[in-house]
Order: sequence, then C-alpha cells, then structure tokens
Amino acid sequence: MQIDLLATPRGELGLVSNATFKQEVSGIIFDVGERSLTLEFGTTMDSLKLNVPVDEEFASSLKKTSYLHVCAIERGRMSYAVQAPLMKVSDDEDDLYPVEMHRGVTSLQKWLKDSKFAQSVHRDNLGDASSNGGIMHREGLSGATLQVAPQLAQQLVKEQALAQRLQQQNVPRAAPPSLGPGSGANMGSILRRPSGNGTGNTGQE
Repeated sequence: MQIDLLATPRGELGLVSNATFKQEVSGIIFDVGERSLTLEFGTTMDSLKLNVPVDEEFASSLKKTSYLHVCAIERGRMSYAVQAPLMKVSDDEDDLYPVEMHRGVTSLQKWLKDSKFAQSVHRDNLGDASSNGGIMHREGLSGATLQVAPQLAQQLVKEQALAQRLQQQNVPRAAPPSLGPGSGANMGSILRRPSGNGTGNTGQE
C-alpha cells in the first residue's frame, strides 16, 4: 500500500491511498514530536503507523486541523472516501484546538481538486523506486476529472439532493401580490363617527 498526504494552499489536508482499506478508517493520530501519522481502524483497535515522517511544512498545517480527508484510488477512480478525526500527541496546548469538519464525498472531491502540494507518508517497500512520486501524478490523474466508483456515485446523488432541498428551504419566500391601494393588513387610521351627545351641533333645537 502507498499513501500520500495532500494539501490545498489554504491548508486543508487529506490522505490518498492506492488501495482501498480493508476496514473503515475511524481516526488518525499525529505524533507532533515524531511527525508521524498512525491510522486507526474501526472497532477492532487495529492500527497502521505510516513509515515516512511528515515534512515540517505539512506538520505546521496538521497542528491547525482536527480532521483529515481519506480516500483510495483504484483503477483510475475513487473507491473510498471518508473524513476521519485527527488526534494529536503533543505537550503544547496550542496544537489541540478543533476545526469544523467538512463531511461527504462532495467536500472530499473539492479538497482533492484544490490540492497543490503532496508528499509520500507510507510505502510498503521504501526501496522500490517505482513507487517514487505522488500517486495521482504517477497515475496521470487529476482531482478535477477523477471519476468515482458506483457506491460513491450513489452517495454523491444523495448529497446533491440534500443540498438542493436545503437551498430551496433557504430561499426567501416572495411577498403576496398587492391588491391595490387600501389592501393588506394595514388599512391606515380608522375614523370614528362622532356620537349624538357630543359638543357639536346635531341639528336639533
């Protein structure tokens, strides 16, 4: 398995693997001192410590986030996509603040499309020269045009339908059409007819 760490210019981070994980990635641990990443899987407590240290530039961005996008690319298309919480091992409280998680396949696609920087963080065989270079670059893939597997395509349809419903709910309702002068709830001041026992002249002697 080969895994790369990618980042956008604004510091949004994620992992790209060249093989789908056998279990769900439930969390990621970043040891700030070692600059190492460890993947945690499901409820089995299995883990995979990635064998390439994170570069200092990426480490600075990792300190400022609390989740990572995680995806797998097989046969030229995305086969796995999740967001996983990032936990940090650090003595510095400044490294331990939360960031709002952008969930869903749609958010992951946007991150992948916007990513400009990458480094290797895991290679099964560190001596294999054929694994040099980024996974996306080596496969000649682009985040802007990458296709998704059928199960992710179904998830995308659901996300897009939900986004459309939310957009419709947030559209301001149009005011009802005017019926002309004097219409509507506000009819202006009400004039009261003077009573017969008032001080004015009633016309009677």
